[in-house]
Amino acid sequence: MQVQPGYVDHKTLDSVDLLIMWDGQYPTPAQNALAPVPYTDLSWRQYLTRAATIKHNFVPVLDVFLMVLLKSSFLSAADVQAFSEATMQMWRYFQIYDWERTWASPQVCSSSTHTSGSAHGSVANGSHTCPDC
Repeated sequence: MQVQPGYVDHKTLDSVDLLIMWDGQYPTPAQNALAPVPYTDLSWRQYLTRAATIKHNFVPVLDVFLMVLLKSSFLSAADVQAFSEATMQMWRYFQIYDWERTWASPQVCSSSTHTSGSAHGSVANGSHTCPDC
């Protein structure tokens, strides 16, 4: 049910959920979320985000994150712990490094395709096709 501004019908309204969307002012959600961050800080994040940094600091965390997500069996306590730690490490990573440059990286594309292929057995010999790789 969509609620019009100023309209509240308590009989049919089950819940109100906040869904933050980016608008026309910012082309990406990262820019909207980072709008209060000074431009100099954002530029510094881009400068720090290098291929080696992505490969050594982000890709291993992403691999753990994706492997737990792609498990088709019951998640163990260790899986939940690994997922929690990977999520926190990703949050910490993006406090220092650039969101867009990281996700656009060929290392991330290769890693995520390899990880999902390994989990599902669908990618053989690196024969994936990433649009940006």
